[in-house]
Amino acid sequence: MTIEEMNQKRKEMGYSYKKVSELSGLPVSTVQKVLSGITKLPRYDTLIALGRMFSDEDSGEKREKHSGSGNYEPPSAPVFVSDNPGRDIYCAESEGNYINMKSNEVFFAENRAYKTNSGETKKTFAEKKQGEYTLEDYYALPDERRVELIDGVIYDMAAPANLHQLIAGEIYFNFVNIIRNNKGRCIPYMSPVDVQLDMDDKTMVQPDVIVLCDRKKNSKKNIYGAPDLLVEVLSPSTAKKDMSLKFKKYKEAGVREFWIVDPEEEHVIVHKFGETTQTGLYGRHTKVPIGIFNDEYSIDLEELFNYIDSAFEEVDEEPEE
Repeated sequence: MTIEEMNQKRKEMGYSYKKVSELSGLPVSTVQKVLSGITKLPRYDTLIALGRMFSDEDSGEKREKHSGSGNYEPPSAPVFVSDNPGRDIYCAESEGNYINMKSNEVFFAENRAYKTNSGETKKTFAEKKQGEYTLEDYYALPDERRVELIDGVIYDMAAPANLHQLIAGEIYFNFVNIIRNNKGRCIPYMSPVDVQLDMDDKTMVQPDVIVLCDRKKNSKKNIYGAPDLLVEVLSPSTAKKDMSLKFKKYKEAGVREFWIVDPEEEHVIVHKFGETTQTGLYGRHTKVPIGIFNDEYSIDLEELFNYIDSAFEEVDEEPEE
């Protein structure tokens, strides 16, 4: 549901901004700015609150657990306890590799300095600070360690959960079918695929799903430049990065369309980048039009989430740790 569609529904229902504020739990000023188009890029929690409100009103019911609450916050990244007492750190791995969140320093278990053939002494991982890392450091990491490099900062990526992978896989296969059935030249990819987004040596990302239409950016090693459409499926450890940092990076790099999938809320937020950014919120019972294909094709979220539900219908509870 786009902002324009929300505002149209508000008018059809005869709701004032104050009424929408009461039902959504958002401040009146926020509602007015978003629905009137003054705020071009609404916050994620604002879109969720408005989407819930209009969906509930459409169905003739109000979910009590959301009533009066417009302060939705996505899960934050997990914090781990380390074996280095006295340090405010995030445990990046179990073999003694840490990121000090106060100094932004990365500590590796091994600390070996080395020199190049020209005699130049280069910093090791342990000597570098966040913001100084390059593709050389990225490629030197073990294959089994999944990270992203963004503006010289290393971000460790936890192994995705089954739910995350199923959703990403279904979206990927939808793109595959649409492109093949219409003899399109765009190429869909599913993570892990390296994307050298800014075409420099400071950034390498791994979006969950990629659609690349400019084949000149394709190679057997990675994608060099901005793909046309990117999809990120939210997880507790990546939600903040996906919705803020990656949003900014993708927009600046020239990505045409960015989807954010929230498995818990069963929502998809679509950002269409251009001279202005158009943002739409699509719930479970809707179809998401694909902007890079001029909205001629879409992905049916009802069908997608029904399949996801069926995959877990025999799961009674989470396994014990």
